[in-house]
Amino acid sequence: LRRRNHAAAYQLYLGEAAGLTLAVEKEYAQNVYWMFGLLIDPQTCKINRDELMVRLKEKEIETRPFFRPNHQQPFLQSLHHYDSGDFPISVLASERGVYLPSGSGLTEESIRFVSQQIIELTKF
Repeated sequence: LRRRNHAAAYQLYLGEAAGLTLAVEKEYAQNVYWMFGLLIDPQTCKINRDELMVRLKEKEIETRPFFRPNHQQPFLQSLHHYDSGDFPISVLASERGVYLPSGSGLTEESIRFVSQQIIELTKF
């Protein structure tokens, strides 16, 4: 329940920010928000995902990039011989996605601070 509340706070504080795509919850499924991720649109934001992560780290905000798609995982490549061009949406998400702080002990004040920093760093 805490992580769902954290996700609701991120949605509230980041929901109107240009160039950010937040997680969408469909009516037929309930997200547990193990991690809270967003996508950065480099056409709309003044920095890309990697630059955002560096700048947030300077502000002592830990983030992580989205996981690499399965077809780019070395072990799975050795088994299945994936062609990286076969999964463009997975590649795009991997290149633009960042996971935000989402630990169970996070406070709303911290979420608001992280969100404000993201908005400040990404807007033109």
